[in-house]
Amino acid sequence: MNAISLLPKSTLAAAVLACCATLAASAQAAVVTTTFASNNAARGNVFDVIVTNPLTISAFDINLDAGLTKEIFVYYRSGSWVGFETNLAGWLLAGSTTVTSAGLNMPTFVDIADFALGSGTSALYIATDGTTSAAIRYTTGSTSYGNGDLTIQAGAGTFGAPGSAIAGQPRVWNGSIYYTTNAAQVPEPGSLALAGVALVGLLAARQRRKR
Repeated sequence: MNAISLLPKSTLAAAVLACCATLAASAQAAVVTTTFASNNAARGNVFDVIVTNPLTISAFDINLDAGLTKEIFVYYRSGSWVGFETNLAGWLLAGSTTVTSAGLNMPTFVDIADFALGSGTSALYIATDGTTSAAIRYTTGSTSYGNGDLTIQAGAGTFGAPGSAIAGQPRVWNGSIYYTTNAAQVPEPGSLALAGVALVGLLAARQRRKR
């Protein structure tokens, strides 16, 4: 009889569920935020991100002018945006969604389909539908923001989506990037819980057979 079989079922259940909770917590999205102290605006913002660990982006916060309900488009490409601000080569549409502004200099949540970025430099392009001249708020300057996974660099304001002219640079995008690292390798919390229940049942059955 091993040590596990000697444990009460309640202890086994607590241990397994605690383990599942720990693993589930490790799958929660991390976030990098720049600033919401805007002093400028245009129809879009393009900037580079430096990825240390491959990651999956799940959502954003943006700084959107007050009183607006707008469709927001998110594009990305492998490599820097520099030299491709008016060139469509390599740009991919991650998704779009309609949002209502949470207010000037307040985070407005933008939830789109998840997309992956590998290690190295990638560019992000966040733009409105182009029907309002100054909707995406940002900050004049060249400050970078980041952590051990992801660094957001200053970029440029734009007059629209990829292919549009630059409105001015350097500009610091105002917002947050929500992401997970190596998300595909971590089971969903629901799957972890089911696995834990199954393991408790298996260990309990083994205890009964050993009695």
